[in-house]
Amino acid sequence: MNKKEMEALATQISIEMKKEFKKKVKEEIWNSVRYDLQQIISKEISQFFQDHLKADIQEYLIENKESLLKAMCIASNDIGTLLGECIIEKFKDNTKDTWGRSKVLKALFE
Repeated sequence: MNKKEMEALATQISIEMKKEFKKKVKEEIWNSVRYDLQQIISKEISQFFQDHLKADIQEYLIENKESLLKAMCIASNDIGTLLGECIIEKFKDNTKDTWGRSKVLKALFE
């Protein structure tokens, strides 16, 4: 490689490095701005909820406390039933053949 080719290569490398540097700087600036913006928006939304919605939400929850508790109890029963059904179905799938049963039994008694 002669001197002229080396200078051309060095120039090309310099151009590529500058492009990459600019790209990285832009990414860092964008990431910083985006993070700051998210923080500002989050703070404003929280403040809005505190100032304008919190009291109304609490009042609604207190007024509907009994029906909400009933709904929670029903939901927890349904979740328990559904979970039990899923466990039984999974057990059936895992034990439908000899190989599956042996794996389950081995896992139980190890």
